[in-house]
Amino acid sequence: MRKRVVVVDDDDISRRGLAELLSDRPEIEVVGSLVHSDALEWASEWDSVDTALVDAADSRRDDDHFPGVGVVDHIRRRRSRFALGARFQF
Repeated sequence: MRKRVVVVDDDDISRRGLAELLSDRPEIEVVGSLVHSDALEWASEWDSVDTALVDAADSRRDDDHFPGVGVVDHIRRRRSRFALGARFQF
């Protein structure tokens, strides 16, 4: 069974590059490649994700240097209580 992975990062090169490298692996299905703000818009979609690779820090932002923390909190609140535990990688 393929692992369903989402990559969350505001840096386009890092996000797209990591998603492309992961998609080359037969055991991985990349189901999303999102910036932090788009990840906060997802709701029930998180129930089908096995692993979320979230970039926690972004020193380029003036408003929030740790946007990934909010994304992880959002995922935890949105996941169904019946969904299997997701893994978070920072």
